[in-house]
Amino acid sequence: MHVSLVNFMGDEPTSINPYQSTSETESESTLPSDAMTPAPGDMASAYLIAVRVLRIAWPTMLLIYLIVRLPLDTGIAYFGRDVVTVSDLAGYARLQQAAEFWIGSITSGALIAAALTALDRRKFGVAHSYGMSLRRYGKILTTQFLFGLLLFVGLVCLVVPGVWFGVRAILAFSIAIDANVHGPTAIRRSFELTRGRFWEAAGYAAAVSTAILLITVFYMLAVGVFAVLSETVSWSPVTGDNLWIMEAACTLLYFFSASFSAALLSSAYRRLVALEGHE
Repeated sequence: MHVSLVNFMGDEPTSINPYQSTSETESESTLPSDAMTPAPGDMASAYLIAVRVLRIAWPTMLLIYLIVRLPLDTGIAYFGRDVVTVSDLAGYARLQQAAEFWIGSITSGALIAAALTALDRRKFGVAHSYGMSLRRYGKILTTQFLFGLLLFVGLVCLVVPGVWFGVRAILAFSIAIDANVHGPTAIRRSFELTRGRFWEAAGYAAAVSTAILLITVFYMLAVGVFAVLSETVSWSPVTGDNLWIMEAACTLLYFFSASFSAALLSSAYRRLVALEGHE
C-alpha cells in the first residue's frame, strides 16, 4: 500500500498523540529547510533520512559520545589492564555490564534525543540532549532492563522467540525517550507500530546488528594490531604498560554504530508513527 506521509518530517507540524512528548515541542528550528524532506511511502525512506540526520547532527553526537564514553571507557580499560587479575575476569565482566547499564545508557539516550530533535527540525545540542536523557533516566533503565530480560528469555527458548521479540521491540528505546514512558509502555507501543510490518522492522534490526558487528570486528583488529606492536616492535610507542590507553581509544569506534543506530531507529519510529496515522 502506497501512502503519502504528509507529516513525516515535512513542513507541517506533526499531530500530538498519547505517545508523543509535548513538553519539548516548541523550539525554534535551526536546520536547513530542505534537510528533512517528506519521505516516500517505502522502507528505504528511513535509511535516507537517517543519513541526513547524521550529516547534520554528527558533530553534536560526537561530543555527546565523548563527554561520557571517553572517561568511562578509559577507566574500564585501565581497571581491566592494571587492576584485574585472571581470576577476577568474571567480576570485570560484571563491572562492564553495570557501567554500560547505569552510565552508558545516559549517552545512548542523549544520542537518541539528538536524533529525534533533529528529525523535528528543532534546536538541539549537547546540553539539551543530555538534559532530555537525564529527565528520562528512569524510563531508559526500565526499558533497557525489560528489553534485555525478555530478549534473554526468548533466546533461551529456542532462539526464535528471542529474535521475534527483539525485532518487534526494536523501537522501544526511541519511544521511551520521545514519549517519556517506562519500559512496559514503550515495548507495547513498539509492538503496536511493528504489527504487520515485521520484515521492515527486521530490516532495521539487521542494519543495526550489522553495524555493531562490523565495528566490533574493527575494534578487535585494532586492539590486536596494537597488542602485536607492543610485543614485537621495539620502537613502537605502544607498550604493555600503555596498551590499555590504545584499547580505550579503540572503543571510540563504537561511536559510529551508536550514532547510526540512534539515527536509523529514530527515523524508523517517526516513519511508522506517520504510517499508522494514514491507515
